[in-house]
Amino acid sequence: MCGKLDLYSAAAGFHPSKVLPCVVDVGTNNAALRADPLYCGLDQPRITGPAYYELLDEFVSAVMARWPDAVLQFEDFQMAHALTLLERYRHHHLVFNDDIQGTAAVALAGLYGALRVLGKKQEAIAEQRVVCVGAGSAGMGVVRQISAGMVNRGGLTDEAAASRFWVLDAHGLITQQRPGLPNYVSRFARPTSCSVAAEGDGLLDVVRKVKPTVLLGLAGAGKLFTEEVLSAMAQYCERPIIFPMSNPTSRMECTSEEAIRVTGGEQRGQSRPCTTAATHDREPHAPC
Repeated sequence: MCGKLDLYSAAAGFHPSKVLPCVVDVGTNNAALRADPLYCGLDQPRITGPAYYELLDEFVSAVMARWPDAVLQFEDFQMAHALTLLERYRHHHLVFNDDIQGTAAVALAGLYGALRVLGKKQEAIAEQRVVCVGAGSAGMGVVRQISAGMVNRGGLTDEAAASRFWVLDAHGLITQQRPGLPNYVSRFARPTSCSVAAEGDGLLDVVRKVKPTVLLGLAGAGKLFTEEVLSAMAQYCERPIIFPMSNPTSRMECTSEEAIRVTGGEQRGQSRPCTTAATHDREPHAPC
C-alpha cells in the first residue's frame, strides 16, 4: 500500500501529506497466523456477510465525512467483494479499484498500442482470440475491460465479446461445466457445447486448440508461459500479443526477453512490473 502511495507522490505529484494508507482488519481464517505471538491483526476469523459490508460502510462514511473530496482507492480486495464495493459506493463517492480498473485500463491501452504496431485499427480488437491465465480480481478486471472494448470499439454484442475469451484458473480452462462459478466469471465460461477446448484443459492444450492472438498472464504463479507455450503462440500466430502482467517480477509468467527470444522477436508485450527492454537481432524491443 505504501508503495502505491509512493507512485501517487513521485509520478502524479501528490504531496505526501495528502495521501493516507489505511488497512481494514476483518480478521483472518489463517489459523497459523492467529497462533503466532507476533501477529498484530485481529485474533478472529474473517467476518463475512452483512457484518462485512456494515464495517466497510462505517469506514467509508467516516473517511468521507472527514475528507469529502478524497479519492478512495481499494486495493487487494477479493473479487467477490471488490465488484460489490465498487458498485456500492461509485455513485456517491470518488472511488477507484486498482485491481479491477487500473490494471484493466493499462491492459486495454497496451492492447490498442499493440494493434497499432501491427498496423491495425482499434476496431480490430473484436477479431482477437484472448486466452487469460488468472481468474482473480486483476484477471477478470482485465477481461471485463477488454470485452467492453470489443463492444464499444469493435461493435460486438456482449455475448459475442464474451465468446472471444478463454479463461483459466488453477484448475485449468473454465467452462460452464464448472460448478459454483461466481457471476463475474460465469459470463466468460466457455459453453459446454464448445468442441475446441474442454473443462480443465491446461494452458498449452488451450493455446494449441484455440490458437489465440492474445495471451494474458495475471495468475501471480510464476513461469506459466513456458518455452512450449510461447513457441505454440508463435506457431499459430505470426505476431502474438503477450502480456505477462503478474507482479512482483518473481511471479511474472515470463520476461519480455524470454518472450521475444522464443517467439523470434515477433511478440508485442505489456507487463505491470518495470522490466528491461530486450534485444533480438540487434533490434530493441520494449513493452508497447
